[in-house]
Amino acid sequence: MTKNIVDYYSNYDEESRLIKDNAHQVEFDITNYALESYIKPNSRMLDIGAGTGRYSFYYALKGISVFSMDLVEKHIDILNNKLDEFKDLEMKVAQGNALDLSRFEEGEFDSILCMGPLYHLANQNDQYKCLGECKRVLCQNGILAAAYINKNTHRELGNNPYFIGLDSEYIEEALIKSGFRIIDHMATDGITPKIGSFINMLDENEYKSWLDFNRKICRSKVSIESTLHSLVIAQKL
Repeated sequence: MTKNIVDYYSNYDEESRLIKDNAHQVEFDITNYALESYIKPNSRMLDIGAGTGRYSFYYALKGISVFSMDLVEKHIDILNNKLDEFKDLEMKVAQGNALDLSRFEEGEFDSILCMGPLYHLANQNDQYKCLGECKRVLCQNGILAAAYINKNTHRELGNNPYFIGLDSEYIEEALIKSGFRIIDHMATDGITPKIGSFINMLDENEYKSWLDFNRKICRSKVSIESTLHSLVIAQKL
């Protein structure tokens, strides 16, 4: 599976995914809205499955110390090239696997963004290993933001074989069993992927209204069960 994922992303434009149009921007904007209460100034963040660093740079530019890690060499090259343009950022980049965080000390980070690994880990043991590694390198009461793909919408939109859909109750149970407390759970794009062509026609003010609407309903059960991308924010016990 690892080779398949590397091959997939080596031929995919991850750099523009979250910003290429209104429909994709919703996920990025709602995720940052969700995290703004939990990411503290001058804290230490690990971004695993960082892609080309959309979240890494967003938070590093806010003064967070970020370690950005991804499995795909192409992404690491892009990250390093971008980092060359921002010499003053407190940010490190390395290639690595979310299943092995042994390079890091126990309790090294205040927060972890796990925005991609659970999209691809089909094996339950690997899912729990990823969560266990996150817990180990988080400080006491540290924050884990774990994104996942809703299995129902994944199926409805075509069951892309490179991705894994998970049940909302399953992911909460997995986090609890891994030693976390659930503090937030939300849909990050809601029904947007299903009406993307319409959302892409919105002007700036209309898009802001759509974003406001999603902020209001993103924590509802119906939103979580109808979204493509969801986010669980959990705290290490």
